[in-house]
Amino acid sequence: VDTIDGFAQRMHISQVFTSMVIIPFFSNVAEQVSAFLFAYRNEMDLCIGVTVGSAIQIATFVLPGSVLMGYFMDDVPMTLFFRGYETVCLFFSVLVVGAILQGGTTNWMTGCML
Repeated sequence: VDTIDGFAQRMHISQVFTSMVIIPFFSNVAEQVSAFLFAYRNEMDLCIGVTVGSAIQIATFVLPGSVLMGYFMDDVPMTLFFRGYETVCLFFSVLVVGAILQGGTTNWMTGCML
């Protein structure tokens, strides 16, 4: 957790962005590459399954795990309290994924939204 703080300060980005975007992105590179290849081969069911599964994995394990590790390692005040911007982004991303899954059909614009 101290490494996240140092990285965020050196790169002049927030800790929230680092823990919610950068760490999950690099921890799931293999899944993202496979989802891209499935989309390229027009296997959208597999692509959406990998993408949504990866997002659920991050939301249910990585974020709470980071908070717990920060608490047990050094009592770093890292919480799951999201400010307005993060809450709105999370809400709209859930709406977009829900609309895509309910639609039943996909195209290139759907891939861009994901």
